[in-house]
Amino acid sequence: MAISGPFLMQSTPFDRPLLVEEKLVIAYFEREISTDFDGTASSSDRSFSSASSIHGDTPALSGGSWSVPSELSEFNDKIYSEGAGMFGASFDTQQPQAVGQPDCEASLFNRKDTRLDKRPSVSIPRDKRRVAFSSNTRADWVKLRPLAEVLVENGFEVDVFVIGMHMVEDYGSTYLDIVRSNPKLCVLTRKTWSQGDSQIKNATATVQATYELLQQSSYDLLIVHGDRLEAKAAADAAHLYGCRLGHVEGGDLTGGDDNKNRFAITAVADYHFPSSQYAAERLLLTGQRAESIFTIGSPDLDVFFGESSVSLEEVMKKYNIPFADFGIAPFHPNSAESEAAGEQAKHFYGSLVALGRNFIVPRPNNDRGTEAVQAVIDSLPRDRFYVAPNFELDDYIVLIRAAGCVIGNSSVVVTAAPAIGKLCLNIGNRQRGRAPPLDGLFHFDPEDRQGILDCLETHWNMTYENKDHNGDGHAAERFLAALTSERFWQISQQKLIFDQEA
Repeated sequence: MAISGPFLMQSTPFDRPLLVEEKLVIAYFEREISTDFDGTASSSDRSFSSASSIHGDTPALSGGSWSVPSELSEFNDKIYSEGAGMFGASFDTQQPQAVGQPDCEASLFNRKDTRLDKRPSVSIPRDKRRVAFSSNTRADWVKLRPLAEVLVENGFEVDVFVIGMHMVEDYGSTYLDIVRSNPKLCVLTRKTWSQGDSQIKNATATVQATYELLQQSSYDLLIVHGDRLEAKAAADAAHLYGCRLGHVEGGDLTGGDDNKNRFAITAVADYHFPSSQYAAERLLLTGQRAESIFTIGSPDLDVFFGESSVSLEEVMKKYNIPFADFGIAPFHPNSAESEAAGEQAKHFYGSLVALGRNFIVPRPNNDRGTEAVQAVIDSLPRDRFYVAPNFELDDYIVLIRAAGCVIGNSSVVVTAAPAIGKLCLNIGNRQRGRAPPLDGLFHFDPEDRQGILDCLETHWNMTYENKDHNGDGHAAERFLAALTSERFWQISQQKLIFDQEA
């Protein structure tokens, strides 16, 4: 049967009481912010203005996706109407209704930001700000690439530390994709992991390599993404060295042990770049100061919503894919259920075999249990299952756009693929709670063969309204706006919890 139970990100219009976390958010704002929102805290000496909003200097798009509590909505609207930010413009505070959705599901990112088409050219001397990005998988590079490119195109000096699975041939030697992506990026590689290495060996090598690279140059900021142990290890190195640390997509939820990594990175990060307002609220719940949180949206949507540089025909020919009608079916081991990974993969892919359709299957990541998942994938009939260690980013996006469905437990199933209106089936607990209820996004246990088959047979190749619950394709512009503000660089590296005074 389909997975049931409330999503953490649901809100009161879905007929349930407020969760404890939501009550804490409301209580926090009731205590910290006066009811008339005049910028003066009613019960403390702290003062709130556009400079100390959840979005810092970057006036992101306010709104009430899943009915943000009124205290938060009023507070944000006050910020957006008064604080135009560095570009000197204000937002329209009207909330358009998402097509086919009730008002309470209108997205956080559905307002037209005309400033993005008229933003000024920004020139930062190369010796003024130097930023490094740490990338360890193909999955995080799709998030980090738009951010790295917008900085290097606007005068920042940008280095990319490439480690982990990128450096392994069996995973496609994806460091080459980064090297080819933009000649202005300085790409520094180090092999920190080989197949068979323990997690502690992987983490130790990553900490050491990152620390050494930080020592070699004077970086103003290191950016990491997500919740993998390599990202946590790189974050630890930055913390130990004393380098400013920025975290992309903190505050998100997953169903595995990776949540521990994500929130551990949050604890040492100086700056937070969450993908949604609800992720930002979770960051507040952990005690992060509001002025350090910049809600930019999910950066991979900048690529998914952009123009494709290659055609479907070119991609099909490049990889010699033998069928034109196909689904995308990535499945990774869930670190919290690693002992069951093989059985889960057997049930999941068994359903797809029984369906009788064609599927493209990327290689699973290197989490615990990957050998068992890979063994199942290796046994799939090759006349209907095309298996590849890696697809170049632009090629993979073209395939997702053409797919009849996207099914599995990769983050793309609940983030980017729903954003472009694809039929999506989230399998198991690995991504559970990461997305709100969405039209076209279904949830099943791996063992629920009949449910999976019925859903695919009924909805195959159907399209849905584009979803912008995680962004609108302008994350890079918001990221640049934050980093080109002097106020951004004045945020103290002393870790202050929200009820502490500087």
